[in-house]
Amino acid sequence: PHMDVEPLADQLSAVKQLLESDAVPYVDFAVFGAYGLRMARKLVFVAFALAPNGEWLRRELPGPPDFDTWWRSWRVFKTTLLLLEAVATERLDNYGEFIRDLDVRYGAECWFLIYQADCRLRLEHFERIRRRLETQHAAVIASGQISSFRAAAPWDSVCQVAIQEKDFWGRE
Repeated sequence: PHMDVEPLADQLSAVKQLLESDAVPYVDFAVFGAYGLRMARKLVFVAFALAPNGEWLRRELPGPPDFDTWWRSWRVFKTTLLLLEAVATERLDNYGEFIRDLDVRYGAECWFLIYQADCRLRLEHFERIRRRLETQHAAVIASGQISSFRAAAPWDSVCQVAIQEKDFWGRE
């Protein structure tokens, strides 16, 4: 891979360990991304929260400060998943473009909401999607039909379904 998207051995090894232990392949883009050693410092972005007294409070939250920084981290993560043969290129491209579309549609002032939703999806909701797909897969197989779900690479199907989770994205 090009040096801009090449994961470090530590990054590749960490994601491989997650996949082999059947854990969600979630990485925190506050520390995972291009030029991993240089990114060892935590990235932060600014968000504003409404306090009970009606005043807006400025908060620094961990994570990429904008879509472009997220995109650079995403490309390294994408390369990692491709090298480990965990998810197909098309699925990863579609997810990245989905996040780009949200950024374009809602603008930089909503980046903190988009990033928070992305993190919650990848960290928490991916596992729920996987369980649902595995249950559906078992039912399809039990009925004698052919399932497109690949149990050996469940995250491929999860990535495909993730951007179609309208209830999740609407809520977030």
